[in-house]
Amino acid sequence: MPWARSGWVNTASNVVEAGDEHRLYFSGTPYSHGFGYGEDWKAMPRWVDYMSRHADSGISFARWPKWRLFGFESDPEGTLTIDLGRIERPSEVVLNYEIIKPEGQIRAELRGQGLETRALADAVPLSGNSLGEVVTWKSGSVVPPAASASLVLHLECARVYAYELRPIGCQDAPKRERC
Repeated sequence: MPWARSGWVNTASNVVEAGDEHRLYFSGTPYSHGFGYGEDWKAMPRWVDYMSRHADSGISFARWPKWRLFGFESDPEGTLTIDLGRIERPSEVVLNYEIIKPEGQIRAELRGQGLETRALADAVPLSGNSLGEVVTWKSGSVVPPAASASLVLHLECARVYAYELRPIGCQDAPKRERC
């Protein structure tokens, strides 16, 4: 895409879901933004004509597996603490993750102010790969309301790409709507 190497690139305002991937559409031209127009934004006919005769622009998209733009990886072990903040109503934590070696796993503990702790020893290990797996402990998956909470993920040969703190009952709500 020679049109995307220099000049002006314009992206869509948001990603689009397409099956199991996300796409971010963008367009570009090797000319700078406003090429062919003067300081007063009046057309400079010579350069507008040049650009129209040598137009080299296009549209394309960048794509990646759904909900996986950035990641945290343990090699072999590591912890990641996520500040969940104030939790207003009973919720669940949903992870997008990938186990990178057969022996790998992810376990979680929940800590917080005014919150019954969910201990690491009670965590149900996550294995395989998932775009949206609910974190679970022996006592269940519910994260109760709390003034302040944090989730500590213990990773062994694993990558975490994203998390969601989802209020209970919102599993089937469209992503763009608030439950």
